[in-house]
This record gives sequence, C-alpha cells and structure tokens, in this order.
Amino acid sequence: MKYKASDYNICQNISKDIYLCSNFFRSAHILLSEKKYKLFTNATDPTSLLSVDPKLVNDLVKGGFIIPDEMNELEIYLNNQKKAQIDNSYLHIVVNPTLDCNLNCWYCYENKVPHSTISQEVLEGIKKYISDQYQEISFNTLKITFFGGEPFLKPQAITDLVEFSEQFCKHNNLRLLLDFTTNGTLITDRILNLLSNKSCVFQITLDGDRERHNKIKYSIHKQFDTYSKVIKTLHDIQHFIPDSKIYVRINFDNETLKGFKSIFESLLTLDKSKCCIIIKKVWQVNSDEIAKEDILNVLSLLFQAGFEVDFYSQGGLCFADRNNQVTINFDGNVFKCTTIPKFADEYILGKLDCKTGKISWLQDRVDYLQNDSINPRCQKCRMLPSCGGPCRKKTETLKSDFCFLDSICMTEEEFALTQFQIELAKTTQPSNNIIVK
Repeated sequence: MKYKASDYNICQNISKDIYLCSNFFRSAHILLSEKKYKLFTNATDPTSLLSVDPKLVNDLVKGGFIIPDEMNELEIYLNNQKKAQIDNSYLHIVVNPTLDCNLNCWYCYENKVPHSTISQEVLEGIKKYISDQYQEISFNTLKITFFGGEPFLKPQAITDLVEFSEQFCKHNNLRLLLDFTTNGTLITDRILNLLSNKSCVFQITLDGDRERHNKIKYSIHKQFDTYSKVIKTLHDIQHFIPDSKIYVRINFDNETLKGFKSIFESLLTLDKSKCCIIIKKVWQVNSDEIAKEDILNVLSLLFQAGFEVDFYSQGGLCFADRNNQVTINFDGNVFKCTTIPKFADEYILGKLDCKTGKISWLQDRVDYLQNDSINPRCQKCRMLPSCGGPCRKKTETLKSDFCFLDSICMTEEEFALTQFQIELAKTTQPSNNIIVK
C-alpha cells in the first residue's frame, strides 16, 4: 500500500531529543526520538519507511499521521459533519424555564427578565413536541438541557418535565440524559432526590477564590457565601447522583488565575473521574490583559493532580447546527443557539404551537443552517477536523480570518501541546490516542 502524510499533523520539539506530533484528524499524539522524527518528516514518500522501520510506520498509520494515498481526509471530515447534522438518533431540547436569576454576575451576556416563568401551557407544548418528534424520527436518546437564567429558580417546571421525560423514555425504551447549566446555589435536597437515579450533566461556575467569587456572584443578600454553597453542591451532586458528571467552569480574567491555588484546594476532594475542569476567559476581557504564564501554571497544576481539563477543546459540530436540536424559551419562542445576545424578538427563529407540539419556523431566519461553507483560514488549518471552525451562524458574521486561538493568544503548536497534556492527564497509562515511540 502507498502512503502519504496527513494534512492535519502538527509536530514540535518539546525537549532534548523528544518531538511531539499531534494529528487532529484522529485526535492522536505520538512522542518520537529525534532519529524517528527525522525519518518521518524527511521522507518524501512515507511508503519508503516500510523497509527501514516497519514498526514506526505501523504506529504512524495507527495514529493517522500517515494515511493511504487515496484517502481524502477533507471529504471524510465533511461527510462526518453532515452525518452529525442530520443524525436522527438524538433529540436535544434546551429549555429556558426563566430568564431571571438570583445572582448578579457582571460578565453575564444574558438579558435578565425579572419574574419570567415558563407556563404550564408551554410545558405541555414541549411534551407534545417530544412525542411528535419521536413519531417522526424515532430517536433513541433524548437530551434535555435546562438553561436560562437560573433554571433552578423554577424547580416545579424542571420536576414536571423531568418526570414526564423519564416516563416517556421508559415506555419507549429510550435513553434519557439531563443537562443543567446553573450557578449551583439553588440545588435543594428535593432536587437531588429527583435526580438521584438519572443520568445528569452539570455545568457550574467558579469565578475565583472565595473572596473574588463572592464579589462576582452575589445576590441581594450580599452576606450569602455563594462560594461555599457551590463547593457543597459539587460534593452533594457526586454523593447523591451516582450517574453524574460535573463540568466546573472557571471563568477567568486578569485577576482570577492569581488566586487559583485556593480554588484548586477546594476541588481536590472531588471524585476526579466524575468531573472536568473547564478553563475559559471571560469574553469581555482582552487577551493581552491575561498573562499566558498564569494560564500555563493553572493547567500544569490541574494536569499534575490528574484532573480532566477542557481548555478550549473543540467539539467539531456545534450542538445548535444539528437538525434535531431546539432551544425553547419560557414564552414558547424558539431559538437554536444559547449564546445569542438576547432571547428577544429580533433573534427568534420560530414559535412553538403549544396545542399541537409543532414548531413554525421563520424560514428566512433558519436558511443559514444550510450554509456548509468553511472560511478560508479554516480550510488551510491543520486543526480543522477537531475544531470544526465557527458555527454556521458565526460563519455569516465573523471575519474570514477568525480563529479562536487569537482570542487566547496561542499558536497551533502551543494548543497542540496543551491537548496532549490533557490526554496524558486522563490516564496513568498511554491511551489509544497517545503512542510513545
């Protein structure tokens, strides 16, 4: 068989006589000695290496670093993206029970709507939508994300929809996955009991050490120690909901990471196998205000402790680009994305008919979902299959040379190294995605 090098390799020297090669088509990494590295990179025809070092060739093929000559990686990637977009095995509904919140975070992009509440009529409409979609596409997994606002301001609405979904999935032998984006201050014993036997994912934010977090995440009762409440909630979730995973999101600015050691110590008693630490910059802060050394120190601390880390890990196709995903607001208005400037009339994509469970789409506003174009910078990028580039909505408005790496002031090589470290931290033994040679 004739081989060629993958278009999606990033290689770099990381220490004396050690080279790291990362393949973003397979999300694989290989460590090579200088001799092996030069054999690989200097070969104009990788097929010739078969007679020199067949074991090296085998490892490079296994990781996707060299591929069959007839293989078209871009075509395969685009086909996989299309399959994911039209996948009928999965129905994902994001529900905003309210756009109100019990806390006041300065960086929040949502427009708070005080006292907003999802009505029983809209809840019944969502139930009918689920039933109607099952008749139409026969999905085998139902995922419901509770967003907002702070969703747990409306525990009865959550209870109603969860109990319905549980019975619906049991009756039809479907998998149910519940997902909550929450500040973690309103999860009560009753909620923990409701969710105790269900598959749940939580994203809960910490905005610094106790002092800083409490200054950012405060309620009208400013003496409320929200930091301690969140830490308790993290442990309660792991204790009372066995089938759960928590994504602890650290939103950082130029000050947050300086006090990270205190946050780190609060997280050490968590079950690391059931949590992931997300490190994300507050979007209003300029990248040049952040010391890269602080970011790397935080990542190193987490890696050494064995935490799973998400540092701008790219998930390919955006959830809102999938055909079988909707976001239903408390008022029955329908959207796709959850990071729009606001859930208001100018961004509405459709309306839920609560009597029938059908959605009436505004066709001119959803035409963008048919846009499969890739911006010029992404077309040439060695990380394209892993990243996927901007979502379809952002592709319309962003500059053609946009890249998320610019927002965190990282090169492709630096990012590849962090992704290797993330994979390495997942296991004490080399995984299928890490080959040591």
